[in-house]
Amino acid sequence: MNWRFWLELWICSGLLLSAGAALLKLCRRASAAFRHRLLLSLFILLALLPALSLLLPEIPLSLWSSAPDPAAGVTIQQLSSRVIETTGSCPHKLAANNPG
Repeated sequence: MNWRFWLELWICSGLLLSAGAALLKLCRRASAAFRHRLLLSLFILLALLPALSLLLPEIPLSLWSSAPDPAAGVTIQQLSSRVIETTGSCPHKLAANNPG
């Protein structure tokens, strides 16, 4: 296990704790038993997070790489330098008669 694994665990734990705190704020008027079950499930998820991170497949995100994605590039190619002028009201007929 390298430093990246621990960093990802730290980030995921922070996100889980933040989501749990937000849920607790939303459930202020709920019963104490419900809020305690919510906290218990949160801490169970936090305890299982390292094992789940090792067992479940990794979902690659491009947050860590700074290399540009080659599939995201745009290629511009000049096909023709010829200008077609239209003088009628139906320019699509001219284009159909003049392929290329």
